[in-house]
Amino acid sequence: MTGTDKPDAPGDPGAPGGPGELLEPWQWPDSTWRPIVEHVRAGRSLKPDAWPNGARCAVALSFDSDHETSTLRDGETSPGPLSQGQYGSRVAVPRIRALLQRHGIPASFFVPAVVALLYPDEQRGLAADGHEVALHGWIHERNSQLSEADERALLQKFFGTVNARPYLTVKNSAKIIIIRKAKLHNGR
Repeated sequence: MTGTDKPDAPGDPGAPGGPGELLEPWQWPDSTWRPIVEHVRAGRSLKPDAWPNGARCAVALSFDSDHETSTLRDGETSPGPLSQGQYGSRVAVPRIRALLQRHGIPASFFVPAVVALLYPDEQRGLAADGHEVALHGWIHERNSQLSEADERALLQKFFGTVNARPYLTVKNSAKIIIIRKAKLHNGR
């Protein structure tokens, strides 16, 4: 099943239509949606008994620096939508960097490889500021629609293009989906 497929409910007497008919999500019986949700449960709580230095909680800040790739991934080449994506590099990321720097807060920036290629100085600046710069796909593609081979090829393309090194691999038990995060080298 891909991200756009609709599960069917063969043999479920409560399902509208006949067995094998594709249903809209609002038509799914519990036996369809419940296993989907259970499959992606987060697991056990990772909350420690006590936070370091007496803190009451921990906060992680992450930003998706997609810029023009949200438009490009769908094959859209119109100047209007593409210019909206440029707001991120021209205005949003500089403002976010200034705010984080003012308060001494490190963050994670998830960046598609195409954005790293379009704005390499932005990524170097983030890394120089002490932020994590992590992989967010090649062109912000929908990973759930990729074959394992295509996903692997895009990861190899990413690591071969943006001078990055992988440091985390996560595998999904249903289909081997490799998710890699990368820290960009500070070198040019």
